[in-house]
Amino acid sequence: MDPTDLPEEVAERIFILLPVEDVLSCCLVNSRWRDSVNKNIIWKRHCNPNLHLDNMPNLVKPAFEVPKSDCEDLSPICKYRLSYMREIHLRNNFRQKHCVEYKFSRGHIEKTEFLDKYLLLNDSYKNMFHVWDIHGSPIQIQSVPYLLQQMCTETFQTLGDCLLIVQCNLLQVYFVVDGMFTLKLCRIFDKEEEFSHTIPASDMITSWYTSNIGLYPCDFTSINETVGKYFVGIVEPFRLKESVMHIWDLESGKKLKEDRIPGVEESIENICCGKNSEYLYIALYLHMFEQSSSNARCKIFCYNLKTLQYTQFYVESNHSIPFMLFEEKVVILPCDQWENSGSYLFLDSKTGKKIVEKKFDYPMNPKALDVYKSQLVFGSSHTVMVVDLDSQDEITVLPVDFEVMEVYLLDSDILLVGGVDYHFVVEVWDIKRHYRLYTLKEKAILLSGRTLQRLCLQGLYNIHVLQFW
Repeated sequence: MDPTDLPEEVAERIFILLPVEDVLSCCLVNSRWRDSVNKNIIWKRHCNPNLHLDNMPNLVKPAFEVPKSDCEDLSPICKYRLSYMREIHLRNNFRQKHCVEYKFSRGHIEKTEFLDKYLLLNDSYKNMFHVWDIHGSPIQIQSVPYLLQQMCTETFQTLGDCLLIVQCNLLQVYFVVDGMFTLKLCRIFDKEEEFSHTIPASDMITSWYTSNIGLYPCDFTSINETVGKYFVGIVEPFRLKESVMHIWDLESGKKLKEDRIPGVEESIENICCGKNSEYLYIALYLHMFEQSSSNARCKIFCYNLKTLQYTQFYVESNHSIPFMLFEEKVVILPCDQWENSGSYLFLDSKTGKKIVEKKFDYPMNPKALDVYKSQLVFGSSHTVMVVDLDSQDEITVLPVDFEVMEVYLLDSDILLVGGVDYHFVVEVWDIKRHYRLYTLKEKAILLSGRTLQRLCLQGLYNIHVLQFW
């Protein structure tokens, strides 16, 4: 049956279900077929919603050009097919390393974050953060001092469309307003909400903080996590069993609840937290030489920030867990306390029930590990392994000639592998084709969002921005 003979709405529903390769083939049949699939509703699902290349300056030559046709009978190419063509042009540039490179001095940078087109640099030496617009040619647009001077930043991270900073127990949240980062929320997170209303509206509150709070990092330890729109600060007293969670809604600026960590009969040696997009997970490491009714060395609980209640999730381990990975559907734990065993438990992220125990040929390096959608990738010595989280099966193994220190998935196909071979080195891999695209020497990965539009890398003295569009 010729789908172009069907009513337009029926034909659209058929074409929408096709993979992009088949839609492209339909364009080549004849002009009727080409016009039938030349619809925004068909092409939109094949476009990356986070890319807006039509509004971006095309820095890399030759620039993208809208195809011209000598046939007057053909309808103009629809908006989303043009968007798809631009993305293919970008992907070809990236794969072939066609780019424009910029660099600027990295200074005394402790940590970097990325938000939309902004690169954020935590400058602990100057006690401020710097904002670079890397939309095109990088330009520094702001240097924002922290509210507390001579106080280190416990937390410096982006969350959605905001930047979150914690100094001791002072929570600061910045939003982009008219292209500039503006302080929108300032709270002493372990106090009642009303107390924060006394914070002066000033760019510098050190004297007020010293008079009213008087804390310094050596006096105060906390665990800070963000889950969705929620911030959770867990203040750690001398007796860890008395630790309290302070839960805030970052959108409203309201304190939602104070709640204690789960009660256990043993003494707590350490508290660690993990998260996925919905839940906060609390791992309690227990004293090893204490008599108790169980042999547990670690107990893991789960807290729902929407209901402000603990869930049914509970995991108990008779050994200390070296690291934990929390994802949307699964929680991954090593089967023993030695990281090099290669055996892992996959647990249901909502109930804690065992899905499968899996042994891989290579152990996970928790410092070289990344997850994107349903793909888990991790480094292990001179090897990188890619695993499907849904099936827990190995997808591919990539051998490299250096010690793997970091991995980062730009999308489901493109992988960055960083490490050391006398000097820092970054390799760019095509996972599906099991093919190394190119190598960037004397560079290390600087996370800059999951996009092929640009790469941010750090050298010994400079930050390098490679623009592929």
